[in-house]
Amino acid sequence: MLEELVGHHSIKQTLVQMLKRQNMPQAFLFHGPEGVGKGAFAEAFAQRLVAGSTRHLRKNSPDIRRYEVEEPASVHTIASMKELKEEVGIPPLEGDRKVFIIKEAHKMLPASSNALLKTLEEPMGSSVLILIAPSVSELLPTVVSRCCKIAFPLLQEEEVQEILMKRDGLSLEEVQKFSPYCFGSLQQLSKDKALWQETLLELFILFPTLHREEVKQKLQLLEEAYDKGGIETLDKVYELLLHFIKDIAILKQVLDPLYLSFKKYEKLLGVSAQKIARSSEEIQETCFAMQESHAYHIKLKTALETLLLSFYQK
Repeated sequence: MLEELVGHHSIKQTLVQMLKRQNMPQAFLFHGPEGVGKGAFAEAFAQRLVAGSTRHLRKNSPDIRRYEVEEPASVHTIASMKELKEEVGIPPLEGDRKVFIIKEAHKMLPASSNALLKTLEEPMGSSVLILIAPSVSELLPTVVSRCCKIAFPLLQEEEVQEILMKRDGLSLEEVQKFSPYCFGSLQQLSKDKALWQETLLELFILFPTLHREEVKQKLQLLEEAYDKGGIETLDKVYELLLHFIKDIAILKQVLDPLYLSFKKYEKLLGVSAQKIARSSEEIQETCFAMQESHAYHIKLKTALETLLLSFYQK
């Protein structure tokens, strides 16, 4: 149910008010980062649109039609958008409205976008379209201009924890271990991924106090996690390191710790900030340079060791 979804309080209020309007927009664009709840909100909103004020909510309502990308090309074909145009003209089977949810709407061929545009340019009667995409810029501007745009920001850490406890049945203690590594998104989160992130962060925060063997052990664990596919991409490694650099910059400049990505490590990060002599800009440049070096098949373990020595050099 829409009101029971966690997070995005202002968006919930906006959508609930929309339900009370007589002149409902005929198309919506839910846009924002992956894993912040756009799909869940689209489904809940669609159920309310179909049910109206008197009927029970149904996830499997025949008046909710979902369009997903077609394999193997992973795109929305022109044929599917032409099919949508034909279905828009058919009255609802049992609800007040028909709702069409277009997932990954940014993955349209140019011809598909133009076919959808023709649908948006005409009155759609009791039909409503909900497009879901990461950003406005990835869609045809003429399509975007005909949609009511709803921007979904990143989730707060407390919201991430609440969702994980409700969705996965985890305890607060469990979710607190890896919710800081979500960075406001639940995209493909798993405990295994949280473990390598914890290892990486501990390595960089505790490096000055670790024995050589402990450093080697953590580097080996990260190398093995990458080789076995536990680390999704190298970009994820450098994304976490940039959050670490940001936290160091905040503490070096004595800014509000409210903006720290890793609040639970505030004291240890403070010690690291004192021991890192180089500026945040310098270590960030080194981080980017090392990320580019992976194009030449530099081993992850070697790259991280180089970064550690670079960060903490006198």
